[in-house]
Order: sequence, then C-alpha cells, then structure tokens
Amino acid sequence: MSFERRAIVRTANGAVENVATIDTTSAWQPPPGCTAEPDPDLTAKIGGTHSGGVFLPPPAPPAPEGPWSYVQAADFTTTSVTLVDIPGAAFQLYPGKRYKLECDIWWRSIATTTGVLFSVSGPASPVAVDLRVEIQQTLIASNIQRVVAFDGGTPTPSIDAANTDRSARVVGIIQTGALGGVLQLRARSEISGSQVTFRLGSRADLRALG
Repeated sequence: MSFERRAIVRTANGAVENVATIDTTSAWQPPPGCTAEPDPDLTAKIGGTHSGGVFLPPPAPPAPEGPWSYVQAADFTTTSVTLVDIPGAAFQLYPGKRYKLECDIWWRSIATTTGVLFSVSGPASPVAVDLRVEIQQTLIASNIQRVVAFDGGTPTPSIDAANTDRSARVVGIIQTGALGGVLQLRARSEISGSQVTFRLGSRADLRALG
C-alpha cells in the first residue's frame, strides 16, 4: 500500500522553504542545509514515523492469528490417482509463522478395493511440515502415517465396505519460511477411475501458534 506524506522543510535560519510531498514507500531526506519536520495535520491521519529527517511508512499490521474454519457444504468426488484440490478447503498462510491444522473428514469409496489419501499443499520452502494422517479402513483398523512434506503420504489399501461413510483425521504443525501462500487440502483415489468422496460436513480448522 502506498501513502503520501507532507513535510515542512525549513532552512538553516528556521524559515519555511516549502511543504514537500513524500511517497512513503521509501525513505526521504530533506534538501542539503535544511531540516524537516512532519506536517502534523497529515501525519496524524496516516501514522508512520519520522526521525532525523527520514520519513518511513507506517509499520505493516501483524499477520492475523485466526482461528479459521472450513466446513464442506457439498460432496466432492474424484477418480484421480494424483492429488487434486478440494475446492474451498484452503487457508492463507503468512511468512514466518507456525500453524496448527486439524481436519476431521468424512469420506467413502465406491469399491472395497479402493483406498484414499488426504494431504495438503502449501507455500514453497517451509521450515517444517509435520502431520499425522489417520484414515479409517475397517471397524477396528486405521492406516496411520506421518507426513513431513507438502503433498506427502500414500493411499490406504482396500477397505471393508463400499459406499459407507468412515472417518479420517489430518492433524499437525506447519511452519512457513520466508514465503506465505495458500494451504490447500487435497485428495486422491488409490485406483485410477475408481471414485472416492470427500463428504459434506467434513471440517478443517487452522490457527496460528506464533
């Protein structure tokens, strides 16, 4: 965001030479032999700092802390064996922040021979990605993986009953590096052409830890 600021520029004897307009996207120095002071009317309106004749823009606001939530409003299906975005299931991440992600997912498969994978993509060069992905396969067994990279993990093998709702959870910590970007929940089928469904009512929650 770009602002303009006015400064009252005085000569060495204190006389007002002119009123300068400064683009505060960069630092500014008064002319040689002159001093500068903020124009109080305009400075009071837009904030920022003034020190030794150098005008700086107002500090950037802190990154939002959340929490943020997403609830799936309709079923999403895929037959792809590569990860695809689940539309809307995304959050904005900011540089240099640590986040906790919790996803509670309902899903189903069209066939007992077809498993599923849920993962996330995110901004480049993260400091850390550490997720626990647990996908229910049967009444008494779940597939549990530790995922330490965006788009990581492998699909579950076969399940015990087709077209039956079952649960999955994706929980863990993500720490961004110098880059921010979008954190996107993604899904894929184990078998090409065999449908898996991310069910309505599935939920994702994100909050900043610092």
